Amino acid sequence: MLSRLVALPVSLTLDVSPLQSTTSFQGKGTCIQRPDLGKKDCDRWIAKTHLALALPHEVRPARLDNCPIDENRSSCMIPGSPDGRFLPTPATAKVTETLRRFGYDDPACDVYTFWEDLGDVLQWSGPLLRPLLVNCQATSARSIAVQNHALILFASFGPSGTVSFRPNRTALGLRGGAVAADAVTNETLAAAPDGNFSLWLNQHDYRLVAVG
Repeated sequence: MLSRLVALPVSLTLDVSPLQSTTSFQGKGTCIQRPDLGKKDCDRWIAKTHLALALPHEVRPARLDNCPIDENRSSCMIPGSPDGRFLPTPATAKVTETLRRFGYDDPACDVYTFWEDLGDVLQWSGPLLRPLLVNCQATSARSIAVQNHALILFASFGPSGTVSFRPNRTALGLRGGAVAADAVTNETLAAAPDGNFSLWLNQHDYRLVAVG
């Protein structure tokens, strides 16, 4: 089985129209979608929208542009917009590390994509998005550390808004109390009384969430 983190010479046709406005500069190094950003943060924002398009399609970009967020979190944060449409978000950070840690390229683990039926393992509602889920239930030398956990990628293909989601703990082999956290910032996500979790997702952004 080929590693899912190896870039393959394949030909793909993707609908990039929802993200086209994020890939252009306008005037003094500012983004069309985020004119409030300077060039450095705009470059980081474009990198995030690039991954938001690529990752749910299982396309590996040549450069993941990982910001050292564990060493200096504040320096890796893209600021929110003055109008409140975009909240602060981390630059692309720990992408390869997180995917590997949760078994994305481990043949003993399962990967569920948005074009497959995710209904048995994940329920979600909110703005248009495309999820990807990684789950390890089989025992292998690499996956043992993340057994009883799952990693969910939420990638925005619509407006900003709140995403509500509930993993199927039985189907995913999750044990113990319901816990979810941002896999990049380690921010804990609170569970509602009905067992659903919620998070904010910026337009054309992505979030990596660990559940266990």
